[in-house]
Amino acid sequence: MSKGILYILALIALISVNPVNAQVSCLRAPNPVVIQGSINAGDVQQAGRITRDGQASSCGGDTAQLENNTALRRDTHNFVNPYNENVCVRVDVDFSGCGGNQTQAVAYSGYNPANPAANVIGDLGFSTINKGSFLFSVGPNANFSVVVNELEANTGCPLYGLKVTYLRNCRQAGFDHSNDGKADPTVYRPSSLSKWYTMDSETNQPFQRDFGTVGDLVTGGSDYTGDGRSDVSIYRPSTNTWFYGNNQNTPGSDFTATSWGIAGDRAVPGDYDGDGKNDVAIWRPTGGQFFVLRSGDGTLLTRQWGVSTDNPVVGDFDGDHLADFAIARPTFAGIFWWVLKSNFNYGFDDVIQWGTPGDKAVPADYDGDGRTDYAIWRASEGNFWIRQSSNLQTRVYKWGTNGDIPQPADYDGDNIVDLAIWRPSNGTWFILQSETDTVRYLTFGQQGDQPSTAPYRIQ
Repeated sequence: MSKGILYILALIALISVNPVNAQVSCLRAPNPVVIQGSINAGDVQQAGRITRDGQASSCGGDTAQLENNTALRRDTHNFVNPYNENVCVRVDVDFSGCGGNQTQAVAYSGYNPANPAANVIGDLGFSTINKGSFLFSVGPNANFSVVVNELEANTGCPLYGLKVTYLRNCRQAGFDHSNDGKADPTVYRPSSLSKWYTMDSETNQPFQRDFGTVGDLVTGGSDYTGDGRSDVSIYRPSTNTWFYGNNQNTPGSDFTATSWGIAGDRAVPGDYDGDGKNDVAIWRPTGGQFFVLRSGDGTLLTRQWGVSTDNPVVGDFDGDHLADFAIARPTFAGIFWWVLKSNFNYGFDDVIQWGTPGDKAVPADYDGDGRTDYAIWRASEGNFWIRQSSNLQTRVYKWGTNGDIPQPADYDGDNIVDLAIWRPSNGTWFILQSETDTVRYLTFGQQGDQPSTAPYRIQ
């Protein structure tokens, strides 16, 4: 067989993999705190600054080291978590008014100006960026501080802005019917009157709904309405129309239909605008373009990223709770992931080789650091291959066999995605729960069903 034929077969093998979406889902609290300030002569000082590591913190945690002990001017803003629950805090910074002076933003659980590397819970990671965001976790009713400091003594900043937003009920994306933070095994059964079946983790009882028709494709477990519960949702290629239920009890009579795309487009739903709702989105192979209908304001977001032979992959690889633009590209050297990160106005991208043609892309946060990990499932081996974003270490797990369909999601509610597969031949789910390292077996579904617990469609 010639190399040209082998390459074509490799492309076909990869292109058959459906686009994927993996990211944390949160409910955004209203009325963010907006602050404007300046650093100038007379401001108090701190004893140095922390190292800029080039990576904005996520709600998976952060640490820092002291880079120098030069006295620097700073502003301190103190907050109290107003909720009696753990929350993820998002800080959007605007240093465009600093006149080009490098400026740093750091969050602390307990701020000590004599030791600015102690008790760090989050930081921006850069000082040369005008606009960006970082996230961190705080406990119920906990105190925390956000400190803005100059990078070089006596440079200051004429004007900076901060916006502090509380993100509540954060959980890994996946089909969560009852909003208890646990993914529920769910299958879609296509017919002239299609049915959805969900095993609710809160009641341990099956739940049935009528929604869809023959030829419809599931778009994965996602929340389009912003109420914290996953919505039954399908994409109809015959008319390029999206449908999702507004009412989870009666979605067949209370739903939203949106025409979006043309023939040949690929569905790539995700939260691209950070409003806590899934956005209707497609990737167009003919131009390698993403077209996103932002749910927050109804405006269009477009981005050229990829070529016609690529496979679109959506996840939150930088941990800012926004979907990034990404594609997986097959080559003789393997699959190369090209990721355009949403933070810092899409100013950074990654190119990572991970997998071989024929592997199924299954990105998710398997290590709990708040960032999507590069991951594939290799049917020939039945192995998950995961590149952990927290430490860049490789994890390989034997889970499943050829013919199974991966369904990674957080089934035990510990904010770490669990390895899971669904076996079409007998409708059995095999779930490795990360919290207890125990196996859960469940027979739910039958041959011909489409599993829809993972936040993306996998075949």
